[in-house]
Amino acid sequence: VKELACQIAALPYDVMNSEEAREMVKGNPHSFLHVDRAEIDLDPSIDVHDKRVYEKARENLDRMISEGEYMQDETPCLYIYRQIMNGRAQTGLVFCASIDDYLNNNIKKHEFTRADKEQDRINHVDYCDANTGPIFLTYKENDIASEFEKFITEGGFPETLYFQNLEDKRKYVSGIVQEIFEKDIRKRVRIKNVAVFNDVQKYIINNFGATTSLLNMLSDLHNAGGDIKRETLNRYIQVLIDAKILYKCERFDLKSRKLIGGKEKYYLADLGFYFAMNTDNRINYGPVLENIVYIYARAKGYAVSVGRIGKLECDFILRKLMNYSYVQVAMTILSDRKTEEREYRPLESIRDNYPKYVITRNDLIQQRNGITHVNIGTFMKDSTLF
Repeated sequence: VKELACQIAALPYDVMNSEEAREMVKGNPHSFLHVDRAEIDLDPSIDVHDKRVYEKARENLDRMISEGEYMQDETPCLYIYRQIMNGRAQTGLVFCASIDDYLNNNIKKHEFTRADKEQDRINHVDYCDANTGPIFLTYKENDIASEFEKFITEGGFPETLYFQNLEDKRKYVSGIVQEIFEKDIRKRVRIKNVAVFNDVQKYIINNFGATTSLLNMLSDLHNAGGDIKRETLNRYIQVLIDAKILYKCERFDLKSRKLIGGKEKYYLADLGFYFAMNTDNRINYGPVLENIVYIYARAKGYAVSVGRIGKLECDFILRKLMNYSYVQVAMTILSDRKTEEREYRPLESIRDNYPKYVITRNDLIQQRNGITHVNIGTFMKDSTLF
């Protein structure tokens, strides 16, 4: 409880010995040292690792709870925690951290604790049935721009976090693609010519975000020496969609409010697929940012289409229930006036009052004709809806 906080608060258990702890709690039955160093309430001849010490810790903790010194939150909470020393403040959160992250060295160890000391705290937690020893962790301040760049080049597969270098991350993603083919695709469909299937897969992955038609793909594949029929190409594309490697983004005509077949775009379920299967590591930010916005909008429950507005094109029209949002995506709109006009003009030609967005990589935010300009990293970090 707040009124007793100053009396309950105590130094860490391992910065004093038993005699010093006894001195510190004189006249203060509320100190947490009665739990953390419970030997202070027993005969000094009893060893600090005796089970009676741990039993006393549990007895004292139960007493403090029953007397109302501690209360359990009715709903899950996060607490802001601040330490101030010599005019310098450190602010953080009180929360539960993953033991696996500690064991896997994602949380870096600042010391190697002696085995007997670890066992003492394990016993203490077991007897008290409470996590009585909070750990102070520090972390690097998030740099949204650099984290976003890592997301682009490394992809979003959670397991890649456990690999330290980019080459290993991409080997892992390549393995996922191979596993999808071996364990998923081959079980569901019969692929007669694996080499041709791989050519189709590579072609679409390398050309993600580009306006595509079956005729153009057939022509490009034939020119590259591929022998494939239209119906086979169409089937292979559907296989990749069903395997959740690709998403098909159709065109939507704003005037007729109907989907238009023939010239669609394909986006990747994860950008890691592109970089893992492509030796060219240069980033084409146009399709990359479109891909990220597309997947983000889908994850937020929107139906996503490429928009046709008369003779103009809008990168995305988003639909949810009876509401619409319109989105233009660009690496930057600050390079020249022509680029800015190209991104804003389709949105300004739309005469309804649904939300309109220009999404960039990392620009200074602009204001123009009620159109919302946002940077994609911050937009996603804040889990913003359109």
